[in-house]
Amino acid sequence: MKKFISMLLALSLIFCMTALTACGGDDEGEDTNTSAADGTTTAGAEESTEADTEEGTETEEGTEAGTETEADTTESVENTANHYAYDWESINGVEPASVDWDWGAPDAESQYFVIDSDHVIHDGKGTWESSLSATGEYAFDQDIDTYYDCDEYLGYTSDSSDTEYGIVLYNEGKGEDWTSVDESGSPLYTGYVGAYIEEGVVIHQIRYYPRSGWTDRMLDGYFEASVDGETWTTLFVIENAPDGGDFEMEDIDDDTVYYYVRYVCETGCYCNIAEFEIWGVAGTAE
Repeated sequence: MKKFISMLLALSLIFCMTALTACGGDDEGEDTNTSAADGTTTAGAEESTEADTEEGTETEEGTEAGTETEADTTESVENTANHYAYDWESINGVEPASVDWDWGAPDAESQYFVIDSDHVIHDGKGTWESSLSATGEYAFDQDIDTYYDCDEYLGYTSDSSDTEYGIVLYNEGKGEDWTSVDESGSPLYTGYVGAYIEEGVVIHQIRYYPRSGWTDRMLDGYFEASVDGETWTTLFVIENAPDGGDFEMEDIDDDTVYYYVRYVCETGCYCNIAEFEIWGVAGTAE
């Protein structure tokens, strides 16, 4: 009996040791696995983080590159002929009508010359039906809906309502004076409007907008400039009637410093011009 009990105790002891050994092995295995898992996770996280960081850096670089590309594209669009960015607010505070129509400056140096009413020059004639809303200054008012409209068959006269442009009474009786050519058959150029630029200007470009609905009246008209207001140089002739609906422009290749610039038209055009823009760089006043 004692031997049997001793055997049972021995077997129990062996079983307990085996069980403890198994439990200990599992704990160590769990620790090992946990460590391995943690190590794997940590290493993976670090690798992932580094990869993400590198990828993020590449993405940022790509974004910056994309931004630079976009900037370069924008710059290339703006800095082409007639699309140079023009900061009119800081230059003179006056927005040219052409810029309002999404044009830019013709080149990097040019600026728009603002013409005050007291610097407008004209043919010395009255306006059609003595209109006060169609005098010479309206060719330089940054508004394409207004225009100069002279009565080219009437000389300068004044009455009690006189202005610097000369108001004339409307006269319907043109009679034999209604002609558009001289005795030799050459066109009569009887109307003009322009500007005196006190500081002088080296003209880079002339822009103009015809009177809406009467674009054909500008055909064969021309622009010219002068140093002294007496001797004139033709800048260009309008050989085709403007289409209308947008500005027309002509680049000027002339480094002369001019002080007078004007638009001249033949009889029958009434010197109709809605906008007259002078672009260039300031000269040196004498």
